[in-house]
Amino acid sequence: MTIAEDRVWAEIAGWYRPGIAAQLRLNGCAPDMLNHVINGKTADQLLREGRPVQTVINALRETHG
Repeated sequence: MTIAEDRVWAEIAGWYRPGIAAQLRLNGCAPDMLNHVINGKTADQLLREGRPVQTVINALRETHG
C-alpha cells in the first residue's frame, strides 16, 4: 500500500463505525467500491445505515465476481 492509499483509508475510517474501513480493506475492497450500487443503494449508503459490513462485502464480491 502507498502512503496515498493509507490516507484515503484513514479518511474512510472516519466515516463509519470503528473497524469497518479495516474490514473492507482486509477483504480486498477498494475505496471506489463504496460507490457501487447494491439493490438500489451504494455500498456507502448501506454502511452508513448500519448494515453489517460482512453483508456489504459479500454483496460487493458478487457484483465484482
